[in-house]
Amino acid sequence: MNKRIAALILALAVLALVVLTGCNTQKKDEEKTKLTVLALKGPTGIGLSKLWDDSENKLTKNDYEVTLASDTSDVSAAAIAGTYDIIAMPVNLASVVFNKGADYSFLAVNTLGVLYVVENGNSINSLQDLKGKTVYTTGQGATPEYIINYVLKANNIDPETDLTLEFVADTSEISSKLASGTIDVAIIPEPFVTSTKFASQTGTYRVALNLTEEWDKVSTTSLVQGVIVVSNKLLKNNKEAVKKFLEDYSASVKYINENVEDASKIVAKYGIVPSEKVAQNAIPNCNIVCVYGDVGVSYMKGMLGVLFEANPKSVGGKMPSEDFYANVK
Repeated sequence: MNKRIAALILALAVLALVVLTGCNTQKKDEEKTKLTVLALKGPTGIGLSKLWDDSENKLTKNDYEVTLASDTSDVSAAAIAGTYDIIAMPVNLASVVFNKGADYSFLAVNTLGVLYVVENGNSINSLQDLKGKTVYTTGQGATPEYIINYVLKANNIDPETDLTLEFVADTSEISSKLASGTIDVAIIPEPFVTSTKFASQTGTYRVALNLTEEWDKVSTTSLVQGVIVVSNKLLKNNKEAVKKFLEDYSASVKYINENVEDASKIVAKYGIVPSEKVAQNAIPNCNIVCVYGDVGVSYMKGMLGVLFEANPKSVGGKMPSEDFYANVK
């Protein structure tokens, strides 16, 4: 009888421990901060994909509600309205919306250079080979145009007289024309570089030049194309949650860069890149990073300086004040 009582007491004790553990786990989950995040399709949003997936599986330090945008105008409007806690966006747009009064600060660099010179043929082996060519590209009046012009001018190539830059509004239009062989030379970003390769009917499509490599040859400033900004309200009221986001995001970027095959499944699942096949081939060329703190600020200031010199309007008419830099370490 005594043995039965002892066994019953032990069982009740184990049950109580399980209940208490469950309560503690639930309490820990409830203590997580819920953050709203706006990601952008393409390279600027790729780094958030693993974080997104981990959050749905309750594996992140914060809870994240992620929304995917397909157009920068949606991102700009969201920043002006102050709709989200965290937003991934093009580098110059972060400065533009700040100068328009958006209550956000720069937090981290998340995408370096993603532009490539591609062609149908084998005639371009250096930037000098672009002379006399008609080169199709996008981003007139935006970061891509200024990046291209900067690299060309640094190589003593006049973008107005030595070649013809034909700006097209939609990169998918250029991709389609490259794939069909309607045009020969273009400067386009990943993942369009890869998707064009798979769609190409010419048999001669190839990547001729990596514009990031060409940039690095002539500039001491890192080529930045995508960044993350944070709501100043969140920064003021819950800086710890911002620090946890940087930890979660850093882990996400590390996973994506080190596990490309598995990461491509996640990227495709959320529609950030059109397909798993494209994602798997494009990710290594997308330069996904998480650079914050003093180094991140240095990268951002350097890039904005280049853009401002090219055209002050590209960064919103003026360089942003020091209040623009969150510099969370």
